[in-house]
Amino acid sequence: MRISLIFLVCLAVLAGLGFPTDAQSQDRMQRLLGELSNASGPSGFEGPVRAILEREMRSAGVEISTDGLGSIVGVIRGPADGPRIMLAAHMDEVGAIVRYLTPEGMVKFQSPRWLVRSSIA
Repeated sequence: MRISLIFLVCLAVLAGLGFPTDAQSQDRMQRLLGELSNASGPSGFEGPVRAILEREMRSAGVEISTDGLGSIVGVIRGPADGPRIMLAAHMDEVGAIVRYLTPEGMVKFQSPRWLVRSSIA
């Protein structure tokens, strides 16, 4: 599972939403965790994961923006004299192609060339 799952739970707690206690909320959280776990998000192509996180953060009332590299920045306003807390997490997952299994059980893989970006715009 991605670190983003932990980030979402922490975000919900900070937003005052707390942990789900009733069966309906627990089912919703379980569906969300499954959706995040199954979303494709290899490095440089995190769009599906980003869309889920943006949707959930907006529905929790979090102010969000995106920087030039596609990172999501969420802000929950609190009292001016309150603590400032930063949570950071990755949206991407490891992307590789299994090319060969040796008779000894070793896995030979390569990073897919189509995932490598030549420059960052």
